[in-house]
Amino acid sequence: FAQIFGLFCFSKISYNKAMKFNREKLSAEQEPSELYQAEVIVVPGHSIERVDVKGEEKWKPTRLIQEVDDKGWRTAERNLDLDKDGENAIVGGGNAVTLAAAQYYEDLVKKGVPPKLVIFAAGRAAALDKHAADNPSLSEAGPMMEVFERETNASENLGNENIKILDKTKTTQDDVENSIELAHAEGLTKVAFLLLDLRLDRAEAFWEAMKEKKPELVSMEVKFLAAEDFLRERYKDQPEMIEKILSEFTASEAYHKTNQAEIGGAEAVRSGKYKGKGQY
Repeated sequence: FAQIFGLFCFSKISYNKAMKFNREKLSAEQEPSELYQAEVIVVPGHSIERVDVKGEEKWKPTRLIQEVDDKGWRTAERNLDLDKDGENAIVGGGNAVTLAAAQYYEDLVKKGVPPKLVIFAAGRAAALDKHAADNPSLSEAGPMMEVFERETNASENLGNENIKILDKTKTTQDDVENSIELAHAEGLTKVAFLLLDLRLDRAEAFWEAMKEKKPELVSMEVKFLAAEDFLRERYKDQPEMIEKILSEFTASEAYHKTNQAEIGGAEAVRSGKYKGKGQY
């Protein structure tokens, strides 16, 4: 569990039951035959942060919580003393989502139906323009893909050409739309997005709006999967510990604030009033 705490910190899920549409839930008790056999796995950005590793600066996917400044901007710095209930804490989750994607990939490989394509739709969010101005090529995808590759060795099995980085995206809407367009262009129709549960509904709302505008995508079968379910599977040998982590996360003020923003965002997308996260 050192791995979970290092990347995962606190954690649990938001169960907005009434707001689930194409979501597929997976528990450790389900049979492998129930696994959604995606041709494309999409890992959207969930933020990265600067970490001091023995005096050396490294960029890593965020823990379940991350720090923001007084104006609500991500600081892009890992603060080990960050209070999950403090005013400057919001949800991150980059490491958790990446581990969940690794578990999903391994499940598909074990079942004999590996994905044909893995997409890291994790570009350069505005926080990086501010806090990594001296590193213009840095995107959220790089550190996330490093973790994924370390866990799965997927490049050896799929080939580097079948692990794509969408490093120009700026928002979740970009992540969703560009990934689906890429899968469609490759002739692939079964797509699975891995996100923290509280982020699923807004992401799915973008897809629903996209379908209305682009009827040529009617053949696409797009699912939005909760990362927490795959994490439960990955750490099923220690169920009490994983549930404790998830429960503390869900009960935190950081989670509550972020969840409210996600709910408002999803409603704004569906009503056609969305102007960006936190601006609806």
